[in-house]
Amino acid sequence: MALAYAAIGRRRLTVAARAVQPKLLVHGHYHLADEAVVEAPGGSCRVISLNCEGRRGNLRFLDLSTLESVPADDRKGL
Repeated sequence: MALAYAAIGRRRLTVAARAVQPKLLVHGHYHLADEAVVEAPGGSCRVISLNCEGRRGNLRFLDLSTLESVPADDRKGL
C-alpha cells in the first residue's frame, strides 16, 4: 500500500515538473538527504531531497538570487 501511494506521488511530481520545467526542485518525500542533476527536454534541473524531520540534512538555506543552497549544518559560509 505504501509503495503504491509513493508511486502516485512520484508520478504527480514528475507531471508537474515536466509542465513547469524548474531549475530547482526540493522535496522531502523519501526522507533521505541527497542531491542530483536531472536532464530533461527543457534543460537540466537540480533536485534536492531533504532528510526526515529531526535528522541531519532535513533543512537547507537557499539563496533566492542564485538558487544555491547549503545544509543548515554548513551555514557558516553564508
